[in-house]
Amino acid sequence: IPLPPWVLEEISKNPDLVYTDKSGSSSRNGPLWRIEIPMGIGEFQCYDKYMRASLRAAAEEAGNPDWGIDGPKDSDNILAVAEGVFRGTGVKLSRKVAGIHWHYKTRSHAAELTAGYYNTRNRDGYLPVAQMFAKHGVVFNFICMET
Repeated sequence: IPLPPWVLEEISKNPDLVYTDKSGSSSRNGPLWRIEIPMGIGEFQCYDKYMRASLRAAAEEAGNPDWGIDGPKDSDNILAVAEGVFRGTGVKLSRKVAGIHWHYKTRSHAAELTAGYYNTRNRDGYLPVAQMFAKHGVVFNFICMET
């Protein structure tokens, strides 16, 4: 169903009115909600300036100002500094990464998504972490390997 002309006119005046995803791509069609994603499980999916402002206001009001803020962006920088400090000393850097396995066999992977690992049936959430560690020569110490 196409959007009414008056909506298209408002969008042409203010492109921030349309749905924006995490990568910054905008779409007049909105998010592609999937029936198989249980309500209440998953990540924040609207990144337009109005939804983010609404989330910030709700987070402040609830006393949780960190809600909706992406995970730390400084890991790469910290590892680069550590690599520089210890280069040539024989020290081997390593980092523990928790394996979050609760609900692993479910479609939602709710525990991993909640912990910040974007790990689903079609995406390896641990791979970006492993790649960053490899970039800096850091040993990936994966804990929680129960059988």
